[in-house]
Amino acid sequence: MRVDLINFLDGEPRDETARRPSGAHICSMLRRRWSARQNTAMTVYWVSIYQEIRDEQKMAAYAALAGPALTSAGGRFLARGLPEKVYEGGLNQRVVIIEFDSLEAATAAYDSPAYREALAALGDGVRREIRIVPGV
Repeated sequence: MRVDLINFLDGEPRDETARRPSGAHICSMLRRRWSARQNTAMTVYWVSIYQEIRDEQKMAAYAALAGPALTSAGGRFLARGLPEKVYEGGLNQRVVIIEFDSLEAATAAYDSPAYREALAALGDGVRREIRIVPGV
């Protein structure tokens, strides 16, 4: 496992019998890799998980406004709806996954006046969480 991590960080295959780098060396490799990622745009995924839909009409009003607001901000809807199958304690909750070219684009979409209008229409109509996660 550690050899696999080192290969991933260095980008070069390493012989199993070779001297293993110290923890400090691994941390240094992680810092270099993190710094390189910070200087380039990376695809991110906006993941909305709906624990409870309290008001279907507010949800419909939100969807009518949020879809165009997010796509005009560069979002691409990849998945939307209830799971077809759940495993390992998963809950049967509505999930929406939207791809953005960068964290900045996703953040700008959330903060945009058009999306704020959608949020106002939604009000207390749902209980949900939104996560923005990096692509790999």
